Amino acid sequence: MKLATALRLSRAPDLPTVAIGALTAAALAAPQLPPVRTALACAGLCAMYAGGGWLDDAFDRDLDRAQRPGKPIPSGE
Repeated sequence: MKLATALRLSRAPDLPTVAIGALTAAALAAPQLPPVRTALACAGLCAMYAGGGWLDDAFDRDLDRAQRPGKPIPSGE
């Protein structure tokens, strides 16, 4: 699989918003949280979001094949 395809499936342009949300939540909920833990939480949430994008496209492949044939899975990328 090409990197560009993987990034499209993971909704990469949305990941900064997920990261900012995680950082904001950490700052409000636990301002004394060590930076390493904050970074791990941020990375974990971004990974979960990206995985959800992959799963969404995998489960919607039949619908996408009919309505959005240019998406990575229906187009065979």
